[in-house]
Amino acid sequence: MKWLVPAILLALSGCASTYTLEYVTEPRGAYIVHQANGGAVGISPKSVDYGNNPQYIVNGCFRVQGVTAVWASGASVRTAEAITLCGDPGQYTLTLSRPLSYPNLDKDLQTAMMLQQADTARRQQQEAALMGAYSIMQDMRPTVTRGTVDIGGETIDYRESTR
Repeated sequence: MKWLVPAILLALSGCASTYTLEYVTEPRGAYIVHQANGGAVGISPKSVDYGNNPQYIVNGCFRVQGVTAVWASGASVRTAEAITLCGDPGQYTLTLSRPLSYPNLDKDLQTAMMLQQADTARRQQQEAALMGAYSIMQDMRPTVTRGTVDIGGETIDYRESTR
């Protein structure tokens, strides 16, 4: 296993009140675990909201446990024991690159392609469901008619709503 000193990039800060770290691997699809306790982070890309607990702030920087990324081929890479996020709360990105010297890169690229295809299919299904729901809502929208009517010499304004 090689040690990697990852680049932590500040993506956005805005008015966020929590520290969110997105774990990205190249290629995507590595399984990420916390080093200290072996707790699963998930399969990359994975975004984790760590909150804003003052006990994790050291010298003005927010610190979270280091991670290990493991690809389907068995290739792996580790961060330092702690990941330091310096700056205001917000969205940060940690990119972990697979060691090129490890064999079976094709297996990891195939895994990444399958995950991308699954994400695309899931997104298309969500979009189709949203469009279906929108169509149903349009059909349910009431028709509103406004006008006036003269009853016994008196003009009355009215509003009628139908489905």
